[in-house]
Amino acid sequence: MRKTILFSAFMLVMMTACNFSSTILVTPGTKTLPAEGGEFTVSVTTDVETNEWTAECDSTWLHMDKTSGVGSGKVNVTVDANPYSTTQSTIIRFRDEDNLVQVIVMREGTGESGEKPSQNPNAPVKVDVSEIQAPADGGTFDVQVTAAADLKWSVSSNASWVKSNIGVEKGNKKITLTVDAAPSTTYDPTEAVVTIKPQTSTSDDEKTYIYITRAGQPAPVFTIDDKGRKVMFAPGNLQYSVGNIWRFADHQYTVIGDDNQYISATNYNYIDLFGWGTSGYNECYPYLFAADAQYGPTGEEDIEGTEYDWGVYNSDKIQNSPNKNYKWFTLSSMDWNYIFEHNVTTLGSFNGVPGLFVFPDGWEYISGMTFDNYTSFSYSLDNEDIVTENGILFLPNAGYRNLKEYNVGIYGQYWTSTVYGAKGAGIIEFSSKNSGGDGEVYTLADPNIRPTGLPVRLAREVNY
Repeated sequence: MRKTILFSAFMLVMMTACNFSSTILVTPGTKTLPAEGGEFTVSVTTDVETNEWTAECDSTWLHMDKTSGVGSGKVNVTVDANPYSTTQSTIIRFRDEDNLVQVIVMREGTGESGEKPSQNPNAPVKVDVSEIQAPADGGTFDVQVTAAADLKWSVSSNASWVKSNIGVEKGNKKITLTVDAAPSTTYDPTEAVVTIKPQTSTSDDEKTYIYITRAGQPAPVFTIDDKGRKVMFAPGNLQYSVGNIWRFADHQYTVIGDDNQYISATNYNYIDLFGWGTSGYNECYPYLFAADAQYGPTGEEDIEGTEYDWGVYNSDKIQNSPNKNYKWFTLSSMDWNYIFEHNVTTLGSFNGVPGLFVFPDGWEYISGMTFDNYTSFSYSLDNEDIVTENGILFLPNAGYRNLKEYNVGIYGQYWTSTVYGAKGAGIIEFSSKNSGGDGEVYTLADPNIRPTGLPVRLAREVNY
C-alpha cells in the first residue's frame, strides 16, 4: 500500500528551501547543467545508519544510478542533452519513513533562438551578404569575404546544421555556406549565426556576423472552423506537480494513471486529471477535488480565451514546450466537433495504450493500414515515428478521477473549454462497441462534471 505523507506548511517550506529534515539531509539543493547535459553527485546524509530512503524523479531525461539506500550515501545523476531552446527543470524527491526533501535540477536551453549579436560595420573583415533566408529544404549560399591581404580569418557556426567549406583563410575569398534541410518535424523557423573574425582576435568588436534563418517544414494541421483556423496539438497530455510545475507528457500515449488518486496540496507526484478550469488562476489549482466545487469561472461562462484555460494561463510555465513563444489553449466543443466531422478518426492502441487516433487535414492512408472507423480498439500502432512524422494526434484513454478515486473506465474523456450550466462543461467522449460503449466519438455536455478529474490536450493556432 502506498503511503501518503502530510506535512505542516512550515515544514514544507523548510524542506523545499533547505533540503533537510530532522532525519535526512541532501546536497546540493539545486543543480544547473548546460544544454548538453552532464553528470553530478547527490550526497545523502541520515541521522542514523539504519535509516532507509528512496529517490524518485518523473522526468525521463534524468537518470540515477540508484533509487534507494540505507544510511548515508551518494547518488550519481546523469542528465540528457536538452533539445529545446528554453531551460527545463525537474525535481528529485528523497523520502525516508517520515520526511521528504528534494533537489531541483535545471538544464539550460540551447539558446538558438536568442538575440542576434550586434554587427560592427567597422570590423576588419567584411561580407557582401549579412542575412540569409534559407528554405526548409536548405541549400548552398555563396558569401564574398573582404579583408586585408595578410589578415588571416576564421569561420564558425553556432548551429550544426550550417557548415562552411572554409575553416581558416586570408585576404579576399568567397566562401560557401551549406544549410541542411530542416527535420521533417521542425515546423517553425530556426536561426543560426555564422561568425567571421581575425584568427587570433578575442574582441567582439572585430567579429562579423551572417544571420541565417531557415524556414520550417510544412506542418500537419487540423482545421477547426469554417473560417479556416488551423491548429497543431501539444506533444502529450498536460501534467502538473505541486509548486505550479507544468509539463507535457513525454509521449502521446503516456498517462499518469493510479497516481492521480493521491491528489493533494502536498503530494509532489505529477497528476494529469484536473477539475475543469483548474489552471491555477484565481487559486483554482489542479489539486482541488471537492465534490460540489465550481472550478473555473462561476456560473455559465466558457473558459475559452480566459486565464482559467490551462494553456492561456500557463503557456510560459510549461517546462518542455517545444517553443517558449507558443501560445497554447484548450479547444471548444465546436472546435472538436468540426474536427470530428471533417477528419478521419479511429479507436486503437498506441504502444499498448488504448485511445483515439485523429488524422490531420488531407491525410492519406498509409500503405497496409486498415481499420474500421472508430468502432473498436483493434487497430494497433507501435511505431512512434509514423505518428510523429504524419502529425497524427493520439488521445490516450487516461481514465477519470472522481474525488480521489481513480478509474480507468471504458470511455475516453477529455475537457473542452465550453461551459454547460453552472456546474457543467463540455467534454470529448469516445468508446468502443466491443467494450460496452456505442463505438463512436463525439462531444458531450454534462451538467455536473466540473469537479471530475479529466485529461487536457492543448493546441496552438498556426498560420499556414
